[in-house]
Amino acid sequence: MEKTLLWEAFASLTTAEARAFGKFVRSPFFNARQQPIALFDYLDACRRAGRLPKEAEVAAILNKNEGGVKTRQANAVLLTLLEKYLAYGEKFQDEGRAKIRLAAAYRKRNLSKHFNITLREARQSRDQQPWRHADYFHDLNLIEWERYQFDTLTLRTEVFNLQVTSDFMDIAFVVRKLRLACLAASHQTVFKAEYEIGLLDAVLHHAETNDLLETPAVGLYYFCYKFQTDLPGAGQHFERFRLLLDTHAEAFPPDELRTLYLLAINFGIKKINQSAEGWLRATLDLYQGALARKLLLENGQISRFAFNNIIAIALRVGELDWVQRFILEHKNLLERQWREATASLGLARVAYARRDFKTALLNLQRSDYKDLINNLTAKTLQLKIFYE
Repeated sequence: MEKTLLWEAFASLTTAEARAFGKFVRSPFFNARQQPIALFDYLDACRRAGRLPKEAEVAAILNKNEGGVKTRQANAVLLTLLEKYLAYGEKFQDEGRAKIRLAAAYRKRNLSKHFNITLREARQSRDQQPWRHADYFHDLNLIEWERYQFDTLTLRTEVFNLQVTSDFMDIAFVVRKLRLACLAASHQTVFKAEYEIGLLDAVLHHAETNDLLETPAVGLYYFCYKFQTDLPGAGQHFERFRLLLDTHAEAFPPDELRTLYLLAINFGIKKINQSAEGWLRATLDLYQGALARKLLLENGQISRFAFNNIIAIALRVGELDWVQRFILEHKNLLERQWREATASLGLARVAYARRDFKTALLNLQRSDYKDLINNLTAKTLQLKIFYE
């Protein structure tokens, strides 16, 4: 039972989600059977108690006496309800998009007053949100498309909004295509993979010749793609990218903003590894911007690899006071098993840079460096100190 799709999905629910799903299962609108309710109650009790469900107990609860057929049926029914609940939550999580769908329903019923009010609310919802990413332009395109479909039923001699509908569609498409091209270019530098991004040349030309580079979403991905692929002009493209990122960071949701920062950081690290001049400061600035916006955290933790990269770059830039504060302030965000080793090694590197060899050795003695790279770094640092 514990390996079924139902239990694996059910066990992933938070307490609040499980409570809401219980109401969903009990609603006659979604479910008129008793078996799914009984099965839900049993699984929820197992989830809260932290124990695995047992098939025999499920069979007893369902009063099953037909060789497992009813158990499988009940599992299938409850899993279907859970999938509907999850899809329902995703669908109505964004109130603005729900308004667009509601406007479509009113349009199909020829309820003009309801349609106009709802579509206006949908537009206001989009305008009031801070984000100006691809989904924003996509939603504006959907709003204009609803307006066009409604107007064709009621107006005969007016000029329709096809131009603005097309413009919003183009921007959304251009942003998404450029974002995909950036991800592909970044991935190709790490893995031996070749991607053929269709229409990319046309998209680049369209962005360049139609004043779209001033649109932050377009400009960011355009210059991100260019600094990864136009290496002679990489520095210039990178600076245009950084200016747009600093100016318009608040116009993007955290997950997309994190991707933009990481694309630039990874490229900066690549240039540093190639001993290219001028990239240490730029990459540290990006790391500091990402830290300030808490974009380097995954499940509330910071990767020890990112932690070490930040220390190494800051030391090479000469930001000794800043990097010491960084280590002490962010130490507890490291994964527990790597926390002491990573932090003590970082503090030892700072002390060594200050020529404080005694403090450096004391920090090196505070942890067992089980990680191969950390161990080699610590031993190398010890050798340097003993030699000097």
